[in-house]
Amino acid sequence: MCTIGKAAVLIIAVLTLSNFVSSQPRISSAIIQRDTSSSQGDSLSLLPEKPVPPPHASGKSTTLALLLSAVLPGAGQIYTERYLHAPVVWALGYHLVRQWDKGNNLYRNYGEQFARSVALDTVNHAGSSQLKFIRDFYHDERDRFALYIGILYVLNLVDAYVGASLYSFEVSDELGGSAFIRFPIRF
Repeated sequence: MCTIGKAAVLIIAVLTLSNFVSSQPRISSAIIQRDTSSSQGDSLSLLPEKPVPPPHASGKSTTLALLLSAVLPGAGQIYTERYLHAPVVWALGYHLVRQWDKGNNLYRNYGEQFARSVALDTVNHAGSSQLKFIRDFYHDERDRFALYIGILYVLNLVDAYVGASLYSFEVSDELGGSAFIRFPIRF
């Protein structure tokens, strides 16, 4: 599998796993109901009448989440309360930027060495083919990590948008209705 594919699979796996870890159970609106039996209108009971929206039903702004993540990657994840996603974005970003910087420094170093070898070759002005090969290799590596940084940035924006869109999505164990399986046992 190519390096780009491995990095994409790693990023998707980390984001998926951190989503499972950071997901929090939310209160079902089918359980929380308004109590109409008393004179107080703001008390709660477990009667299946008039559902009261859960406190998180207001949702989060997708535009604000996108803007926050665009300015500071990971900030949109914090805004949408997906707290484990932000350090993942930061750690991957740090690693990718470090690798890009390393490749850039090696590219420049071997580029200077190749330029000196061209200057020393007074006959063909071709320079060392080995230094040229190494210089081109680190040029490609630097560009590959720049692509990874761009992919991570876009995934960061997508994750912030999805987190804000699904913030008020209700997850409960109560799916409505019930099923019973009965096994008659005869003695």
